[in-house]
Amino acid sequence: MKKEEYFAQILQILNQDYEKYKQSLNEASKKSIRFVCDAHKDKSVLKNIPFNMKKNPIFDNCFYVENEEKAGSVWQHHAGVFYVQEPAACVPVFAINEDLKGKIVVDCCASPGGKTTQLAELVGEDGFVVSNEFVSKRVNILRGNIERFGFKNVSVVSNDTKKLGDVLCGVADVVVVDAPCSGEGMFRKNPETMNEWTLGVVDMCAERQFQILQNVCKIVKNKGKIVYSTCTFNKKENEGVVEKFLKLHKDFKLIELSSDIQSVSKPGICDAEDKYNLKFCRRFYPHDNFGEGQFVAVMQRVDEEEFSESVVKIKKEKLQAKEEFLVKSFIDKNFDLKKYDIAKLGSQFFILPKNRVDLKGLSVAMLGVCAGEIENQRFVPHHHLFKAFAKNCFNVVDLKEDKTRINKFIAGDQIFDEKVEDGYCAILSGGFALGFGKAKNGTINNHYPKGLRQILS
Repeated sequence: MKKEEYFAQILQILNQDYEKYKQSLNEASKKSIRFVCDAHKDKSVLKNIPFNMKKNPIFDNCFYVENEEKAGSVWQHHAGVFYVQEPAACVPVFAINEDLKGKIVVDCCASPGGKTTQLAELVGEDGFVVSNEFVSKRVNILRGNIERFGFKNVSVVSNDTKKLGDVLCGVADVVVVDAPCSGEGMFRKNPETMNEWTLGVVDMCAERQFQILQNVCKIVKNKGKIVYSTCTFNKKENEGVVEKFLKLHKDFKLIELSSDIQSVSKPGICDAEDKYNLKFCRRFYPHDNFGEGQFVAVMQRVDEEEFSESVVKIKKEKLQAKEEFLVKSFIDKNFDLKKYDIAKLGSQFFILPKNRVDLKGLSVAMLGVCAGEIENQRFVPHHHLFKAFAKNCFNVVDLKEDKTRINKFIAGDQIFDEKVEDGYCAILSGGFALGFGKAKNGTINNHYPKGLRQILS
């Protein structure tokens, strides 16, 4: 009965494309990877990716792949060369369509981190990303992906969106809401989830999505943007939520997305009058052969007056003198960092992003780059420290394309290098950071995190 209700709904939406859609559910789902740091422009990087790729038609750094599991079991994945991300899921961040360098961005529903990692690269080291994940058990997944890429400009928080909106009022240039939804757009990729779908779930999701927008819209600065996205098809969770929000918020308007995005998607569902320009929303369907299902809308604040910015101050956390000495002594001995601020969260010490907002009042899981912990009066470095600052490390071993040594390192084994100096060392491959080890007489003891170790294919 649930399936009948679902297909009756999708028939109303798709009309003449309905049979194409039903047929597409029996086809393989689209899979892709997204390169970071312009790695796709380096021919040697592309040459050494050991699986077939096909260029995405509109995004230069995205490529279709046949097997995402294989993509996750090569050293380039461990090194943060690319992120495995469904093609249409890349769209919401690209839809912002402006230079984000130096900007402040809040990703409200962030785990596992696809959009956060996109945003962190786009804002650069002078920008700042607040990455929020309300479900606590998903926070470590989010942290792990940020650490894998070595980003320096992200703090992770775990709060409901009401608290997020109250604390970060007027702070952000862009707010991204990839809202929890009924998941209709993922039925091809995960067919079993169709059994969980009901009209009641749709209603519940739509109400929650609207409330999230209500909570976080106050974070946006004047002229700033909200990106609202789902991976579902029904109008209630998509245009219905957007229209309900715009009716209450005259200070926001929908903006038209780029011609590239329009070329691979369908316009939003609207009536003839289309008072709120719902046609500017974009819909992605699996039968259109770009990716899985996705809905994207970008709304801009159009206040004539500046929106009140309640929290924009930098907070410098104080450390005990002995703690600060141990942490900074290690960092200064091993890295060339000109200026940095240290803060403590729980038992961990963090190097703070250059430009950031005060997160006081929020539940914080990660303040920036996790430097490490103090155990038995000794500083123990963290994986993230060497991922983020590998190129600033005084002692570096680049394994280049030595697959034997690369595979040994990822597996957690000792590796050897005649030229390495004694002490901690950053381990790279072709300029991309893998992690770190500690050398003694040419033998490098492996400090690759046990939870990440893998026998590569």
